[in-house]
Amino acid sequence: MSLLSCFLRFESAQESYRPGEVIKGTVTLNVHGSSTLLIKALSIKCSGYASCQWEKPQTAKKESKKPKPKEFYVSREDYISTQSYIIGSEQANPSALSPGTHIYSFMVQLPSNAPSSFDGALGFIRYELQVNANYIDRIDCLTSTPLMVEQSKDLRRLAADIQTATENEKYEAKPCLKFWRRPLQLYVSLPQSGYVVGECISVHVKVSNHGNVKLKDITTKLNRIVTYKGAIKERKPMETSETTAIACNVHGLFGQNSNVTQHLQQLFVPKTSPSLDATECKCLSVRYEVEVTVCARNAKRFVQTVVPIVVGTVSLSSDEKLPVLNTATNHAATITVARSMDELNLPSTWEMRRDNVTALQQAAQLSASTSSLASSFREADYMPNVKLYKKSKSQLEGDAADFKPKYLYYDLPEELQGNLQDMSASTSQAETSGSQIITRTTDEKF
Repeated sequence: MSLLSCFLRFESAQESYRPGEVIKGTVTLNVHGSSTLLIKALSIKCSGYASCQWEKPQTAKKESKKPKPKEFYVSREDYISTQSYIIGSEQANPSALSPGTHIYSFMVQLPSNAPSSFDGALGFIRYELQVNANYIDRIDCLTSTPLMVEQSKDLRRLAADIQTATENEKYEAKPCLKFWRRPLQLYVSLPQSGYVVGECISVHVKVSNHGNVKLKDITTKLNRIVTYKGAIKERKPMETSETTAIACNVHGLFGQNSNVTQHLQQLFVPKTSPSLDATECKCLSVRYEVEVTVCARNAKRFVQTVVPIVVGTVSLSSDEKLPVLNTATNHAATITVARSMDELNLPSTWEMRRDNVTALQQAAQLSASTSSLASSFREADYMPNVKLYKKSKSQLEGDAADFKPKYLYYDLPEELQGNLQDMSASTSQAETSGSQIITRTTDEKF
């Protein structure tokens, strides 16, 4: 009998958790016997990852004495791997646990980008809580509990065309037909492209049979297609798919051969994982489609078509309020939308007109004040002389000549020069001399 037993208890008993949710609970340790137990550390580990693996198909060749080793396409992506110590640590000295029951609380947060849990034939996405005990000479796993994570996929947030009717049309393949036979024509339509678990998919099927072929049945399926992606060492990634019919219904036609046959079939979406895009997981993707097959009594005569759909977690007809997106995680700027002009808090037309008139008056006063001042073109005192070689009006070659650009200076009145000197005491010498530079240059001949 083991000297130590353990079990986990969660604060809120629920079937699944959302990405980003905090999981709280307690770890209960039972130390059996009458003596104390030495233990270095007790830790709880939360792990979540996606993985897939399948064997590379072998090409048919002549039998050789030495068979080739099997090769496997593999892929893995980790989403969370955290370990929290409840007692001690890896470097701690052993501590004694007295006989009896010991209860410790824990808290783990799931990553916000965690995809939904999934299990397939060639791969999976799994999450697990594990309690480990570090003894002096070994590490034992006391208990482990799988976690069911379901990613929220609100169909109302997806593209608008998912709410509109979708259809597809297909003609019977030609190779099995004689040139005088007319092919079967199949038309399939759905009222929308997005559904959730438990909803009913109404499939309208229309068969055009102008060749009066005796029909056998109409088979309607809901297929789940899982695409796995893996690589051998560092080679180019390869893909393989797995198709599973999760719902099926067969409607017999009993040899009908009318020109037009119509049928309304209903399929209910069973318990399954939501659609998973290839951008959300690099190991696998999950998509769904409705497949309709019309078979004739002649086994060679049939026509088949598919209509892709999306399986989510929140229905298009849900009355739940759309949750506000977390701008901190999405790094998106906050945008305020006004429903009327009053909500914009803009100035009125009269205020804007008054501000424009005031600005024009100030500009006119500035123009009048500068035009009344004495002005002259002077060389810039703060710029050094430049050596130019002037040969002609268009060529700067020949004898050296000093050049300094000239600017238009306005002489301020004496009563304003004192204020200007006080304001520009820490500026350059040109500003403290009492002259103000107006940014206007002239191209003088030199």
